[in-house]
Amino acid sequence: MKTMKQEWIEFWKKMARMLDTGIPILATFETIQKESTQPAIEETCRLLLEEVKAGNTVYDALVRLPQYFSTSMLKMIQVGEMTGKLPESMLSLAAGIEEGSFPVGPSEEGMGTIAPAEATDQPVPESDLPIINIAANILYEAYHQKASAIHIEVLSDAIQVRFRVDGALQEIASPPKAVGPALINRFKIMANMNVSDKRLPQDGRIHISIANQLVDLRISYLPITDGESIVLRVLTAPVSLPNLDRIFKADHLATLQRWLKRPAGLIVVNGPTGSGKTTTLYSILKSFDPVQTKIMTIEHPVEYRLAGVCQQAINPALGLTYPAALRVAFRQDPDVVMVGEVRDQETVSILTEMALTGNRVLTALHTDGGVQSAQRLVDIGVEPHLLASVLVGVISQRLVRQICPHCKAEIKVEPWMREFFPKGGRPKLYAGKGCAKCNGTGYSGRQAIFEFFEPTGGILRKLTLDGSTLAEVQAEAEAGGLKTLRQEGLDLVAEGVTTLDEILRVTPNDP
Repeated sequence: MKTMKQEWIEFWKKMARMLDTGIPILATFETIQKESTQPAIEETCRLLLEEVKAGNTVYDALVRLPQYFSTSMLKMIQVGEMTGKLPESMLSLAAGIEEGSFPVGPSEEGMGTIAPAEATDQPVPESDLPIINIAANILYEAYHQKASAIHIEVLSDAIQVRFRVDGALQEIASPPKAVGPALINRFKIMANMNVSDKRLPQDGRIHISIANQLVDLRISYLPITDGESIVLRVLTAPVSLPNLDRIFKADHLATLQRWLKRPAGLIVVNGPTGSGKTTTLYSILKSFDPVQTKIMTIEHPVEYRLAGVCQQAINPALGLTYPAALRVAFRQDPDVVMVGEVRDQETVSILTEMALTGNRVLTALHTDGGVQSAQRLVDIGVEPHLLASVLVGVISQRLVRQICPHCKAEIKVEPWMREFFPKGGRPKLYAGKGCAKCNGTGYSGRQAIFEFFEPTGGILRKLTLDGSTLAEVQAEAEAGGLKTLRQEGLDLVAEGVTTLDEILRVTPNDP
């Protein structure tokens, strides 16, 4: 009869073998659970199944079993998940148990999540600096909190770590300042950047797997006056892109579908970085039949893989710029072309030619609204007399934070707040007080708001030929039925979905 130690060694080895041969993780847990005769292993498999089915990690399951798994064992599993080398970590656990490095019974170390160490002025011995674990913990916490970016500044007297969650930066507990340079170097190594060069900015990319989810990290390194700054943008490929009816309300969807039925023309999606433009553009592409439609994208870089779509990433270092890639795409007989962004005259000239010769073209701009996008296209290089023939419509979008449902409460309406609502109205306004569920922010999750600008000949004539100001053109567009981002956002405030402060923060002022 096998001892408990032998059972655990076999458990970890078998799990590593099955995962390494490509057997799905849930099937692995189910198989081992059925074959096991040890209650502890059966309980472990049961929790693993529960957590992974719920979209959580192996670490999330094991941390609930402090009687079986020590902190050091948990760290090893967590690092394996962070680096995409879970089978290797499991084999290391088996070897550690065999050597007697890890306990197989109740742990004496105590359990919990890997909390960043307290900042200290005392030097930390190199042997006590688990840089891999600290970096892995930061990545795991960012993923767990659904952060879109990680900001790390290593200064002469401190380390500051912040996560951008729901569009706002939040400071988290920082590791000891003595590990700062090593922490920066750890991320630079992961991104194949030059560790020794601390004089020039660098960019890199990391691909890892967290909780069975592929995560793409875009790294920007910058030497600063008092130290170093590194920012990691966290991009997770959606399990499935949302259909257009899940993104847009009925009237917006009807407008977009009418635009997409046009045989040719340019549709622009605008908004700041992180406003959801890429998701919108990809969901539009998803709405086309990839068999009957030749779809091409030119991006920098390719964000998500789309089945049935020819995607190309530009590489300026090799001379493959947006214009160069577009000229090749033009010869590929496409029906729909999506270009990641437009910034120069040569690119916009080719896009204009494609839109005029029978192609549906999608692209993104960084502007405040529809009228501003039309003006921007003229500024870049679209001939004013061609704009009406080329531009089908502009979708402007923002992501606004929603009030946390767990601490939502009605607030007093101040006199200045009433100015944003119809005269004589008595709006009920709400805000989040801040609670553990929302990390004290009062917000939880985000929702998109949209402005649909459909240019008419009169509006474009005022914009390009009559010398009217943007404010005058905007006023005429609103008189013709344009509902601005600010107005869309105020509707959500009146419905109790978000706060007035949030709408004033993310939407441009109406003229």
